[in-house]
Amino acid sequence: MFGADWLNLIVQPERFAISTTQSPFVRLQDLAVRIFREHLPHTPLAVLGINREVHFSVQNFAECNKLSRLLAPVAPWGDWGEKLKLGGMTSLTMTQLNLEGRPPGGAINVTVEPLNQGGQGRFGISVRVNDHYTIENLDSQMANREIVALLEKNFDESLRRADQIIDHI
Repeated sequence: MFGADWLNLIVQPERFAISTTQSPFVRLQDLAVRIFREHLPHTPLAVLGINREVHFSVQNFAECNKLSRLLAPVAPWGDWGEKLKLGGMTSLTMTQLNLEGRPPGGAINVTVEPLNQGGQGRFGISVRVNDHYTIENLDSQMANREIVALLEKNFDESLRRADQIIDHI
C-alpha cells in the first residue's frame, strides 16, 4: 500500500488498484497505462474495473430512508415489510450484463447504500459504479495489451456514464 497527496495505490498478488479523490481523474488512466505498457508488459491481466464512488450528505435519517424506500419499497415484503418503520435497504446492487460492443463477461454494477453515522450526527448515501471488463485471452502479453487498450478506449466514457447514473439517482 502506498499513498501520496493525490494517489492511493494497492498492489497484491492478484490485484492492482489505484484511486484518487482529486481530479483530474485521467491521471489514474495515464499511470496505469504507463505502468502496464512500459514497465510490466509481461504481467498477466484478465479483468479491468473502472470505478466511481460518490458520497452524498443528507439532512437526517428520514432523507436516507426516503431514498431507500424509493429504490427498495417495503410493500413486496408483506406483513414483515410493514413493520420496517426503521431500517430497510442496507445495500442495493443493479447489474447490466451483455453490453453491446464489449467482450463477454463484462458488466456495469451500480450499488447504492445508506451511510448511517447517526452517532456522529451524519447521514448520507453512497453510490458506486463498477464498469467491469473481462477478456478471454489469457496469454499474458496479449491479455495485458488487450486490458490496457480497453482502459485507454473506455476510461472517459466510463466516468461520464458513471456520473450520469449517479446524478440520476
